[in-house]
Amino acid sequence: MRTEARREWHGDREPPPGAAVSRRFAAGLAALGTAVAAVVFLAVTLALKPAAPSPAPEGSPPSTTEPAKVTQVTEPVRHERRAYLAALRKINPLFVRGYGDEAVRRGVAVCRDIARGRSREVVYANTGKRFTTGAFVIGVEQIPLIVTAANKFICPRLSLR
Repeated sequence: MRTEARREWHGDREPPPGAAVSRRFAAGLAALGTAVAAVVFLAVTLALKPAAPSPAPEGSPPSTTEPAKVTQVTEPVRHERRAYLAALRKINPLFVRGYGDEAVRRGVAVCRDIARGRSREVVYANTGKRFTTGAFVIGVEQIPLIVTAANKFICPRLSLR
């Protein structure tokens, strides 16, 4: 019976050695490919699904302020940009001299940290790293001023935790 099935598959010739193994291998490979596709689909679906907010602990007073629901920070418009650069110039003129565009990009990055809900300490640490370059090193006392300027002029709708 086995030889008859082989002859039907190959006609009158004998199948090549390992033909049955090749078919099993191909079937296993197809099953593996289907499983990998399912895992990738599941991972992408879970990554794109927003997380459910955790309920407030029992006994805690209800929150009176709603957190900002900003998902995207955009480049500032002309008057916001000018005001932000003027505030940076007051903090340290070196922040702006020849680096105006870069200073604005760094300010937008500060606002993105705030929009993502990062803690004050993390926002301050990231700001210190962003504004410290080979040209100058910022002082610890300047970091809160930079964050306040970015928050006031680039992303005023957001609040720092």
